[in-house]
Amino acid sequence: MKYMAVDKQENKNKIGILGGTFDPAHKGHLSISKEAKKRFGIDKIIWAVTKKNPFKGKSSLSLDKRIKYAKKITQNKIDKPAKKLSENIEDQAKEATRNTEINRKEPQKEPYRGMKLSMDNLDYTFKVGTRYWISEGETEFAHCASVACGGGITAVGAITGSLGDPTSKLEYTSLRNRVFELTSDLEISNVILQANVGLRDKGDTGSFRDFDWITDGATGLDGTVFEFSDTISPVKDVSLKYSVWDIGYKVDMGSYFKGINVSVTPFVGYVRYNEMASAYGLFDLPDDLGAGDGLTIGEDTLVIQNQIFWAGQRFGAEVDWNINPKANFLANIAYVENMSVRNEDSHVLRGDLGPTPNVISTGEGRGWMIDLIGKYAYDNNLGFEVGYRYWRFEDRNAVVAFGPAFTSDFPIRQIYSQRQGFMIGAE
Repeated sequence: MKYMAVDKQENKNKIGILGGTFDPAHKGHLSISKEAKKRFGIDKIIWAVTKKNPFKGKSSLSLDKRIKYAKKITQNKIDKPAKKLSENIEDQAKEATRNTEINRKEPQKEPYRGMKLSMDNLDYTFKVGTRYWISEGETEFAHCASVACGGGITAVGAITGSLGDPTSKLEYTSLRNRVFELTSDLEISNVILQANVGLRDKGDTGSFRDFDWITDGATGLDGTVFEFSDTISPVKDVSLKYSVWDIGYKVDMGSYFKGINVSVTPFVGYVRYNEMASAYGLFDLPDDLGAGDGLTIGEDTLVIQNQIFWAGQRFGAEVDWNINPKANFLANIAYVENMSVRNEDSHVLRGDLGPTPNVISTGEGRGWMIDLIGKYAYDNNLGFEVGYRYWRFEDRNAVVAFGPAFTSDFPIRQIYSQRQGFMIGAE
């Protein structure tokens, strides 16, 4: 570090410049600045934080972090008396020179002093924020309960035959939710801890559609599988809850590639996702072989309720591109493995299936989670963001059981939940 005083004219303010890497800024820098002001009659001292010290290796902190911490030190501590150092400025300089000469001859080991955490010297940032996710999603599952899959025989009017494969498919589509989300981000010396929690009570809308298939083999025909039931119901209530926890390590790519203002944070984490939809009324569509098209159950009657749970481990990376000092673009991409899935169907008008939930599917799954976010810093304490999110979870191996006994498991042909939409937020 070098100290330089500028005094061009007697009637001008004296300004001192203290240059260095400030890796990190500490009370010694404050003491030097105060001593210089007193000895040389300097009115103002400017700290010039350099990008890199040519005599040092890689800096432990990024330039932005060193600048921020230097500002924090000067704003919070500059007007407070610093602790008196054991030696004056000249003695400190001599001691530093002597230690340098000793280290050149024989490297000295730092004695172990135990684990000590000082908030004055700890480089950390903590951010909290909110997001508003305007999302739309769908959940679908299909199963096989035919003779070929271990099922039985059914009768529909005058048509009797084996159940088809798939036997039934339930589609919950256009599930619209406006989700309020809380976010938190703690960074301690490049270790990143993140947590997001989303919550939306009932009140949004969607559509439910139910398909059923059967073969005509028992009638002596060719055994063709055909659709015999097709109904639709409006979804009046949709509930969505989720939470995401991650831990990662931030790597400044600018330390390896000159001129690149990009950081990459590989992470591991955990996600829980819970969605519930309630459908009311029932309309027979034209291709239904039952009562024909038209309203068969009023829209004030709850006919079916579906609730699905997903939970699993996340593995991914967050890429943060600093476009300029105020704007950056962030991409958070994760693959979810070892997911557990539980889907609970409540056919409230099916007394033969017993108490609700009376159709339960369980199994394993996987998923993908993608967040693309642009951020703008209004000042050091407030920023705004806009982005787009796409999440999808699907089963790999699942079975379904029917009440009231739940003694038989039939194979699931498909289960998935998918949700996407734009986000706005503040941090």
